Amino acid sequence: MGVRFSPQLIDEIKSRVNIVEIVGQYVSLRPSGRNYVGLCPFHSEKTPSFTVSPDKQLFHCFGCQTGGDVFAFLMKRTGISFSEAVQQLAQRAGIDLERLVHSPVDAARERRRQQLLEINRLASGFFRQMLHGPAGAAARDYLARRAIQPAMVERYQLGFAPAGDVFARFLAKQGVSPELAVEAGLLLPGRDGRPPYPRFRERLMFPIADQAGRVIGFGGRLLVDRAGAPKYLNSPETPLFSKGRVLYGLHLAREAARKTGVVIVVEGYMDCISLCQHGVPNVVASLGTAFTDMQAQALARVAERVVIAFDADAAGQAAARRTLDILRKAGLRVAVMQLPIGQDPDEFARRHGPEAVARAVAGAVPLVEYKLQQVLPVTGAVSVEAKARAVEAALAVIAEVESAVEQEGYMELVARRLGVSMDTLRVEMARISGNDHAGPARHRMGKIRHNNRGFPGEQGEQTSRGGRAAGGDRLLGAEQVVLRHILAGDSPARVLAELDGPDVWSSPVVAGAVRLLAGRPAGAVQDPAAWLLGLPDTAEANWLREVWAQGALAEVPWQEALHSLKQERIRQRLASLERQLSALEVEGGAGAGMLARLLVEYKRLRSDLFGA
Repeated sequence: MGVRFSPQLIDEIKSRVNIVEIVGQYVSLRPSGRNYVGLCPFHSEKTPSFTVSPDKQLFHCFGCQTGGDVFAFLMKRTGISFSEAVQQLAQRAGIDLERLVHSPVDAARERRRQQLLEINRLASGFFRQMLHGPAGAAARDYLARRAIQPAMVERYQLGFAPAGDVFARFLAKQGVSPELAVEAGLLLPGRDGRPPYPRFRERLMFPIADQAGRVIGFGGRLLVDRAGAPKYLNSPETPLFSKGRVLYGLHLAREAARKTGVVIVVEGYMDCISLCQHGVPNVVASLGTAFTDMQAQALARVAERVVIAFDADAAGQAAARRTLDILRKAGLRVAVMQLPIGQDPDEFARRHGPEAVARAVAGAVPLVEYKLQQVLPVTGAVSVEAKARAVEAALAVIAEVESAVEQEGYMELVARRLGVSMDTLRVEMARISGNDHAGPARHRMGKIRHNNRGFPGEQGEQTSRGGRAAGGDRLLGAEQVVLRHILAGDSPARVLAELDGPDVWSSPVVAGAVRLLAGRPAGAVQDPAAWLLGLPDTAEANWLREVWAQGALAEVPWQEALHSLKQERIRQRLASLERQLSALEVEGGAGAGMLARLLVEYKRLRSDLFGA
């Protein structure tokens, strides 16, 4: 659990720092009456529409509608978490960090975190020293073979972990206890009464940093043959490090990602470093793990578009497919970089150079087109049955697209590829989507969109770099509105209990946010903002804070929002039932009993949806 901050301390920090000075470090401001104005740092503009009010200690952009207090500005501008923004501003205000926590337990936890950060800092320095000394010759040779330049070695602070117990002895000389080094994931417990020994030995070392650039973990690439040892090894889960919450190189890629509006995601450390060396500074790596909602949210704070550049082999493409929808649900526009079969991003960059890399990034295939590539036959004769399956799969992809114009264009592509008339496709699309009978509530809900930065916008709005806002899906939009009303106390508390249940929310983060909201003390309903500030710095709490910041969500009456949420859930269940029914129909008699039960549920839900 993260550190909790009292509302009183938050107010004290605000009173001690000058928002004009903080914003002025990033934006050129000039006086305008009682306020200050400048060019918005969150979208491209020629005429200043960005205003800072020293009286209210708030900022607001009339162009992109981004606004908030000094904490919100730092979080949006630098990509750091709420907790990190509080700590930075507290230090600037001369407030003792020990006062930032509610309890002795929190204070002890924070002291432990600081100790672990210091140990990782020492370790990173040691590994860098080893790389450039006699022991690091093999690591330097490996980097030379991979054509990694010294500037990249310095940028990513690469190092080398030597054999034996050299590192353990170094830590002991620095006064680091073995127990603390084990907790940091740097040493492994000794066996049979032996002392702890280094986790990383004879490995090229990749420090992994948080958004503030502090080392929180390591990855290591084995440079010798060792039976049973993995080629790549990461730090274990620690109080500082969790693979599912961090992206390698994000602290270095953040500024370039903000300027371009795009971040490129690769799988491995060397892919990341190689692409950066070949002219792509806005690149991060997923640490070779399954992509998570928290990683997607971290990307959404720094960019509006993500280009996936995973390996071109089957495993890489499977990982890309799993990642796409997670990114889309975070409100990001997604595309996939097409690499030659058998090449990873590192090899592609070394073979073809920066210009080819730039063309590949620019020519990345948008999400819908990529999905259509996966379900449509490439060439050759297609049977009637195969054509029908391809049409259904393709239209299911196209149905996710909100723009009717884009839907029409993709349907024309499918018609040409499969030799099917547009009239036929429209009939099938109407069957799949069920003809929209949701009424005015659906229409009004469709206008609420998420613009990746925690602030509302209208459908079709221009994003900070001129493109159409990425937006969330209808289910997520309905959830945001309903939970915003519950936060404000506008709707009865029983509504949350009626809506909650296993696997009913659009993501684990939303489900966790609901659990937080369900546990809110009764007295906190009177001051939602203060309650939110006191929550720990977690993905779930930050999601709730962003929902609260979206004042436009309150414009939709909660009864309409609730109606829309229930209808979207029915649509989700209908889509799931259609997939199950299609699979059972292929199986034939083996699933006849299940087929009958699913058909009953399917007909009942369609009656609930369209008879309402």
